[in-house]
Amino acid sequence: MIHHTVVTHPDARVRLVPATVADAPRMYAALVPEATKNLSFFSTENSLDRQWFFLEKIEKSQGDMLFVVELVVDGSAVGTIGLREFDHGNRNARLGALIFRPEDRGKGYNREATQLLFRHAFTELRLHKIYVRVLRRNGEAIAKHLRMGFQIESTFREEYLLDGEYLDMIGLSLLDREWATTQK
Repeated sequence: MIHHTVVTHPDARVRLVPATVADAPRMYAALVPEATKNLSFFSTENSLDRQWFFLEKIEKSQGDMLFVVELVVDGSAVGTIGLREFDHGNRNARLGALIFRPEDRGKGYNREATQLLFRHAFTELRLHKIYVRVLRRNGEAIAKHLRMGFQIESTFREEYLLDGEYLDMIGLSLLDREWATTQK
């Protein structure tokens, strides 16, 4: 895993804490099936062992950075956010984020976590580009990324196998200079 530290801001309700294998029990306890219905990693039943395996793999990776999204008020885990497939030479990485429980969605935690991560990625890590792939049928997620300044780059035809069906994905990206204009 790429070395990283806690990412926070004085006005934020969440902080980003580097995920470790020690987080497996709390992540497993917080994850509900509804949160993972569109994720192929969870095509088989989630288990504590799968969480351990996933976090162990992330810790050993040189191209992944994963944070637990914690509430500042009590330290409870509400989700994860990270940069995967980190390409050091081209200074780009793929964004991934998940809010665990439906009752924690719509409260702005993902938005705040994303803002913290982007500030860290574009200023501290000096990334040039962050990209994401979203299921074409997930119009809400596509619209959310467009509001954050992402631009649509491509369609990946039948890219993602979910429940025996190949689904198209939309590729979106945000460049450092585009992010900088949203900070003014």
